[in-house]
Amino acid sequence: IVVDATFLFTDVEQQILEESDPAVPLMVYISWQNVHAPLDPPPESYFQEDEISLLGMIDDPYRRTFASMTIILDNAMKKIVGDAKAHGFYDDAILVVASDNGGCPYSGGYNYPLRGAKQYLFEGGIRVNAFVHSPNLIPDHARGRHYEGMVHVSDWLPTLLYGVADVSPDALDRALDGVDHWKHMVSPELFASADKYPRQEI
Repeated sequence: IVVDATFLFTDVEQQILEESDPAVPLMVYISWQNVHAPLDPPPESYFQEDEISLLGMIDDPYRRTFASMTIILDNAMKKIVGDAKAHGFYDDAILVVASDNGGCPYSGGYNYPLRGAKQYLFEGGIRVNAFVHSPNLIPDHARGRHYEGMVHVSDWLPTLLYGVADVSPDALDRALDGVDHWKHMVSPELFASADKYPRQEI
């Protein structure tokens, strides 16, 4: 089942951290499938009592299953953060959490007030929740801020490579479709006008 894949991916991530040196730069990419069709409800034995109580408050069966799969995802993320702390990676880490598309209403997703859903070019299909977290690499004044710029999935590579790791764009043998957002994210007061953001279209 999908949830078992979550446990497998998380165990592999733990092994990678255990076998890696925190003094050496490391990137770990995990593409969890929890909140994705087909809906596959985890067994009740996977949950704590308070989680079962919360799920019991959801009437719609699709939304309840979707929520149960999300709880498993949240717990996996908690484990990864704990592993990063335990192995000395957390303080200088950057955690990016983002979806690849809007939710599917027929599979428990909910995009209101945005119009549309997955497979549509309306905002409900392409505008998703995301966050960037770092204990030491995001200045205090930028924490808890909402970034107003448009970010495409192709932008994460140059943002992390050029903006954070300070790698020269000349280091790659070809131009990228993505753009670097890092300075805009960590110094949002410098880019109050929409035309100042690096991406103007999706």
